Amino acid sequence: MKWLYLSLCLCLIGGRIEAQNRPMSGDASYNVLPLLINGNPPNLPAGSKVDGVPISGGGSTTFLGLTDTPSSYSGQGLKVVRVNVAENALEFASISGTPGGSDTQVQRNNAGAFGGITNATSDGTTLTLTSPKIVTAINDTNGNKILQLTPIGSAVNFLDILNATSGSPTVTVDAAGASTDVNLKLIPKGSGTVSLHNTLTDISVLYPGLSQWMLELV
Repeated sequence: MKWLYLSLCLCLIGGRIEAQNRPMSGDASYNVLPLLINGNPPNLPAGSKVDGVPISGGGSTTFLGLTDTPSSYSGQGLKVVRVNVAENALEFASISGTPGGSDTQVQRNNAGAFGGITNATSDGTTLTLTSPKIVTAINDTNGNKILQLTPIGSAVNFLDILNATSGSPTVTVDAAGASTDVNLKLIPKGSGTVSLHNTLTDISVLYPGLSQWMLELV
């Protein structure tokens, strides 16, 4: 096996630094060693050389100053940077993709393309959902559960809530659905109560020990 011993010579010549990496084994070939100061390339004066080869360039301080990037930002507003087709440089490109569906529809990923959601629209401020499917619950602004929904297979009856105007200030909660008669049941938890309030009377009804009860006001 042939060993090659290298030495690094730094010479100050006329205010310039010349670094030479010379073999000591008699072999005619040798490699240039990187010259680092505290782990960083030195700030060499103009005209400095390594093994007689002038050191050129001081690197770039801007994105546009690199050799494999675009030369100008002009006309590139709102574009993104991507690797070009040849995979050897960077380029600016517009964000591609044509919205799917009709105007104002919220978009979804439709097999890698944009697709509109028929029952979800927005004017840029308000999101409108028509018959959304709630899987478990509705949470408040703090992420806490405010209404839990427990589904029943093939259900046809439901709760209908009506708001009210100032001229007819009665908010209504109705039992509705396909059945002719639909009961409305309120079930407290544990020893809790169900309270009905008005300006004259506070009625609390509790039947301990029963899993369910019926309140009739005639």
